[in-house]
Amino acid sequence: MGSINLSINPAILSHELRTPLTAILGLAEELCQQKLTKKQRTYLKNICQQGERLFAAFNQLLFEQYKTVDNKGNDCAINEVKAIVKKLNNAAKINSELSVLVIEDEPLIQRIHKIMLEKLGYRVDVAKDGAQALALYNNKTAPYAAILTDISMPGMSGIEVSSAIRRLETGTQSIPIIALTADITEETRQACLAAGINEVATKPIRSDALQTLFQRHLSANR
Repeated sequence: MGSINLSINPAILSHELRTPLTAILGLAEELCQQKLTKKQRTYLKNICQQGERLFAAFNQLLFEQYKTVDNKGNDCAINEVKAIVKKLNNAAKINSELSVLVIEDEPLIQRIHKIMLEKLGYRVDVAKDGAQALALYNNKTAPYAAILTDISMPGMSGIEVSSAIRRLETGTQSIPIIALTADITEETRQACLAAGINEVATKPIRSDALQTLFQRHLSANR
């Protein structure tokens, strides 16, 4: 297992810690929707509680070591994974005709976000990098309803991909682009908005928070 260098800049440190935490809590949320024994649910609750502690400790670490970090990521903190199956089923009935493009280089995070969005009823295409995302965008017969992109990726960043998509758009309406990032600095948020990204959310994100984001932007785009 590789070690994490705490002397690196806050954006890289944030990415190194938030990405695995996204995977852990995302898989825990998926497990919460399965049939589990009482003992298994107890284990899952403990995982969620430790995830919450890890997230809080991580935010405190960044705050103490890097006073310039804009620590606005607490809205995405995981308190406990809640049973949200009813919400997901209701959303699925509404979203079943909508396609979403997910741009993410980490295979496990790809899977988690794909599962979340499919539970919400969306049809999901996944791109592992910017080049594949632009190819899917250009070859799509019907436009995507929304795009969910990571920011820190090899090759083209999420900011660069979003800027390229905005240049390619020809319709009267722009596709909502939502960025998920482990970089909580204000500088990154402003760069995202300047590239045409509609909203920037901090990793990790829960299904119910993702549902709220998509509903807000898709409603505004109708």
